[in-house]
Amino acid sequence: MKRQPPVTGVVLAGGRSERFGEECKAAASFDGRPLVERVVRRVRAATRRRPIVAAGPRDKRAAVDRVLSDADPVRYVADANWCNGPVAGLCAALDAVSTDHVFVCGCDMPLLSVAAVSWLIDRHADSGADATLPVDSAGRRQPLHGVYRTSALAARCDRRLGSNSLRALVSELSVDRVDSSSAPDSLSLEASMANVNTREELGGLRQRFAE
Repeated sequence: MKRQPPVTGVVLAGGRSERFGEECKAAASFDGRPLVERVVRRVRAATRRRPIVAAGPRDKRAAVDRVLSDADPVRYVADANWCNGPVAGLCAALDAVSTDHVFVCGCDMPLLSVAAVSWLIDRHADSGADATLPVDSAGRRQPLHGVYRTSALAARCDRRLGSNSLRALVSELSVDRVDSSSAPDSLSLEASMANVNTREELGGLRQRFAE
């Protein structure tokens, strides 16, 4: 069996989630567990390492920490102060990464699949690209379900491009685009990359999967 390359999981949980309402989205429940707990556990299972959680300001970190049990050890980082949004969390997290590769995702992905993440990591190891990113059914790359070469991302962060767009941050990277149809059917890659921005979207997934 081919040995998986060392990969650190980075979970972004510091967003304001304005479209979700007053409740902390990371703490919202799906299938009886907070979203961030589900994601942290699956990222750890896929990478076999303690994930890094970028949880934003102190009050947001406290809300996230309250719903993670002692059985879910993570490393927290505060967002970088020179930018906002997912870029602030990602660039701060890279300073705490010691592996050559990272898997980056949001905390709002209820169906994140251990098998799908592991498959992407293996594909990334063979690709030689800076990033391995799945493409959804609309043809859009999904940078928040991707595997990256740490040094390539860190170099972009070091340049401080003045944009809070994660898509802009990765725009100059060499990318292995992975269409979901190229993955084995058993992986459910399309479902794994699904995120929720509103209570309605979360409710829709709850109904589909009969929480």
